[in-house]
Amino acid sequence: MSPPVHTPLAPQEAVAQLRERLEQLAPTQGYLYLDGPSGAGKTRLLREFAATTPNAVLVDAAGCTAEQVADRVVRAIGVPHDNDHSSISIS
Repeated sequence: MSPPVHTPLAPQEAVAQLRERLEQLAPTQGYLYLDGPSGAGKTRLLREFAATTPNAVLVDAAGCTAEQVADRVVRAIGVPHDNDHSSISIS
C-alpha cells in the first residue's frame, strides 16, 4: 500500500482544517504543538491560526530549551516574573 499523498493547501484552507480538527477535541482551552519538516509552513499556519483565534498566544519554540520555552510562554501570557531569570524552575 502506498503512503497517502498530501497536496499543499492554501493558508486559509489549512487554518480552516486545523480549526475544524481542534473543535472536535476537548478541552476548549489548552496548547497546540505543531511539528514537521523545515519549510513545511508550520510557522505561517500557526500565525494565521493565532491571528484569527481570540485569546490565542503564539510562542515560537524553535531551537529553545524547555526552560526557554517556559519563559517565553510566561512572558507571552503576561505572568509577572523577574527580568533576570524565569520564575519557573524545570527540574
